[in-house]
Amino acid sequence: MTEAATIAKLLGGTRTLKHRVAGDEDLLRIVRAGIPARVISELASNSASAILPLLSAIGMSPRTYDRRAAANESLKPIEANSVLRVARAVAFAKKALGDEGGIEWLHEKNRALNLRRPIDLLDTEIGTRLVEQVLGRIEHGVFS
Repeated sequence: MTEAATIAKLLGGTRTLKHRVAGDEDLLRIVRAGIPARVISELASNSASAILPLLSAIGMSPRTYDRRAAANESLKPIEANSVLRVARAVAFAKKALGDEGGIEWLHEKNRALNLRRPIDLLDTEIGTRLVEQVLGRIEHGVFS
């Protein structure tokens, strides 16, 4: 399965996205067209995360999310991009450490990240890169 397909699966797959995702071009098209706000609850469920930290990482208030999800509205492209950033990191963690191990790792404090939980760093691109760097070291057998 490609990284893009894994990300799509984390977001609820074709049931939620309404399109099949085989690669990055498909994700680009879907983001630009608008993805439904409910992908955030799918991502929360598939990453064993509470929805509030994910909303914080995406930069959306709970009230805005509730309103958009209830009305079946789409995310703005910048919000959708933030959702994809978080989903990409979750997919990387699952790939590097296995489904359950990756999810656990995201929610535990990590010395390589100054005792911060990786999930809490996904609110910025630089924080996400730090998480991905540690995962890359783990994936290549470097103690992290």
